[in-house]
Amino acid sequence: MELTQIVEALLIASPDPISAKALAKCIRTATDAESDNADEALAAFGKVSEDEILGAIIALNDQYVESGRAFLIAERASGWKIFTRGEFSRFARELFPGKKPQRLSAPAL
Repeated sequence: MELTQIVEALLIASPDPISAKALAKCIRTATDAESDNADEALAAFGKVSEDEILGAIIALNDQYVESGRAFLIAERASGWKIFTRGEFSRFARELFPGKKPQRLSAPAL
């Protein structure tokens, strides 16, 4: 098991964007060496840092671009999340036919 796989799994499982700090904490907690069910093979992830998480995200995005995937990991104000790439937005919009982008009126601008 690799750090990139763990980060990817957490991003997919999380319903909301998640920060690198929260990802690192989640991984450290799950691999806590003092835990009764800690897996020795995963003990190396017990001290994972935010920088390592960011490196894993960069590596994942590189893999996604290289393999032509239709998604990428992007950071928003509230954290990291997997998003569909822009060129596929026309297709993704069809999942939500009733929702239209809201436009501001002239006075609201």
